[in-house]
Amino acid sequence: MDLPEARANWPRLAEALRALGYEVYPISAVTGEGVGELVLATWRRLQQIPKPERIAPPVRTHRVYTLDRSQERWEAVKLAPHRFALRGPKIERLTLMTDFSNPEAAERYQRLLARWGISRRLSALGIQPGDIVEVAGRELVWEPELAEAERTPPRRRRLTKRERLLKRAGLLEEPEEEIGEQ
Repeated sequence: MDLPEARANWPRLAEALRALGYEVYPISAVTGEGVGELVLATWRRLQQIPKPERIAPPVRTHRVYTLDRSQERWEAVKLAPHRFALRGPKIERLTLMTDFSNPEAAERYQRLLARWGISRRLSALGIQPGDIVEVAGRELVWEPELAEAERTPPRRRRLTKRERLLKRAGLLEEPEEEIGEQ
């Protein structure tokens, strides 16, 4: 009710809204006039709302991390003479997240297959180059590099920038072999 035209039109507006069944309260933002009555009427209306029944606690939607290693379990099976399958949550997730068009990502995938013993298990099942391996709905072709990745010795740790500087200065004891330049 701060503007003169609002005060002039208030009786007509209030009558129209009451005819529709609404409770109306004139208030002023400037002086605070009528705000107390509006708050009290709101409180009374809220008290009329029935209390809801107790509802079961919501189902957890967040991740729960445990030391359970069951997610790391995998299984390799021979489906047909030239068709194999890999199953397990971790290997399936890795397969879905790997961009095989990126050579570095494909090499990493092969290294992990070797590290986890999957290459060795597939070799024991009789896999040959060109055979199909099904993982997480994808069909991958077994390549000879995959089996060789298992026989490749692990790479040495790359020296940090500090270690490389100390090595150049001759201050690094038992220098480790570097892998590439930065």
